[in-house]
Amino acid sequence: MLPRSDSPTASVSVAPPRLRRWVWLTLIALGLVIFVAWATRAMGLRELMERAISELRHLGAPIFFSGMAILPALRSSRSPRPAAPWWSRSGLGYERGDLHFAGHALAPLAHRHGTPLYLYDAARVADNLLRLRAALAARDLPFRVFYAMKSNRHPPLLRALRRLGTCGIDTCSPAEVARARTCGFAAEKISFTGTALSDAQRGLFILNEFPSGKMRAFRAERDGASFKMVDARILSEGIMGIGLAWHPDGSLFMADWIGGYPLDGKGAVWRVETPAPAKDAQRLQTRLLLSAGFAKTAPAELVALLGHRDQRVRQGAQLELAKRGQAAALLAVARDAAAPL
Repeated sequence: MLPRSDSPTASVSVAPPRLRRWVWLTLIALGLVIFVAWATRAMGLRELMERAISELRHLGAPIFFSGMAILPALRSSRSPRPAAPWWSRSGLGYERGDLHFAGHALAPLAHRHGTPLYLYDAARVADNLLRLRAALAARDLPFRVFYAMKSNRHPPLLRALRRLGTCGIDTCSPAEVARARTCGFAAEKISFTGTALSDAQRGLFILNEFPSGKMRAFRAERDGASFKMVDARILSEGIMGIGLAWHPDGSLFMADWIGGYPLDGKGAVWRVETPAPAKDAQRLQTRLLLSAGFAKTAPAELVALLGHRDQRVRQGAQLELAKRGQAAALLAVARDAAAPL
């Protein structure tokens, strides 16, 4: 029994039962908030924390009901997380809500360098190259891999490929050959287009359209100070070719992207050939020259090869003369208006 307030003895003040109940309920709600904060940090339940904070902001209702509203959120957090986007993979995806690529957050990079921003992962390029070589090696057939420079001419990427040393480089113009050399590729590691297929296809420009699967061809005729397109036609349809390359034997190789989106890792390599390739002496000679290389060719023969019909042979002879320091021989040919270049 408590003493009366007018008693001379010391009095003790006790909170009413209703106030004590609200204090306890407030402490319970605070404990739930602390638990949610811990769970957010420990398990990355960002959505859970946002829902809890949203509830606590509506303090028009007693804190007790805000605390109770957290409990369904705790139960719903046990449901499976949404599946990752189809394009995500190792080295590309979201981490704590931020898009990352090759171990780097993309937002700060875009803010620092501006957009559009193009990023390349040298490690993934190396992995893909190793996978390709492993697949070809499993066929137990001789092969060589050449990277098509036209797909990406970025010098740091080309230098990274050269340092790997597991592929050559395919070029389609003198400027690309010069860039390949600048990036460190040896002459024997450079592929260049030239005599291929048959005389019926000589002088054709070939355009492979993606994703329509149409391979178009045309010739160019001089038209005053410029050129005009003539003899335009469709060579083939139905193959989603994403790259063309010439084999040293003169046949045409085409990469076929069989799959679509999402990527399924499927594809094929098609070989285009003429009915009687073995009868083409020019193609046979070109293959022998490219297979042997030019390191052991005499200087006089190299000069003669500067007038070869195949551009790959001409380029190989030119680079070999330059490698040997034969500047005088190259200059003499350049000054000779009758030289068959």
